[in-house]
Amino acid sequence: MRITWKGPYSWPGFESVCNLKKLPKTYGVYILTFKYRNGYMIYCPGETGQPFINRFKQHQYKYMNGEYHVLDIDSAVDGKRKLIWRGWSYHDNERIKFEANKKNILAVIKQLAGFRIFITKIGNKRIRNRLEAAIIEYLENQPLSIIDKGMFRSSRKDSEKIITVVNNCNYKIYGLPKNLEI
Repeated sequence: MRITWKGPYSWPGFESVCNLKKLPKTYGVYILTFKYRNGYMIYCPGETGQPFINRFKQHQYKYMNGEYHVLDIDSAVDGKRKLIWRGWSYHDNERIKFEANKKNILAVIKQLAGFRIFITKIGNKRIRNRLEAAIIEYLENQPLSIIDKGMFRSSRKDSEKIITVVNNCNYKIYGLPKNLEI
């Protein structure tokens, strides 16, 4: 199965800041990346059956409410994972910490503006799930990776046929192998 990754696109609302195109009104699999050396480094893959812009509105809400990790962008573009905020797990004491540090944590705006998004349209939900899971698993085993560990995934089941994905992109994406079994 050949996949073409299109991008980079901007996080919705940051197009003029980043001088990048808006996400198209489609759905599929996405990879959030940061500029890195002569290309881009993957931070996080995801999949959605709704328009990308709708999915990113959901993500933005969680970022702005402290539910997601916030990275130090300067470190990320150097290929290093350094957290400013580790997200919170719905514990009262974590919520109190968030409120006390909200101004610093909302530096997440810099993170959203720093994202470069690549997408591929895939209609089949199970294929989207398997591709997302395979990218996560691949990245978790790489020494140069800034991915969040322990992400939920819906990997290929033993009863499912192995599909070899051939990834194509006009840009160098660190952490995205040319061939990937899903």
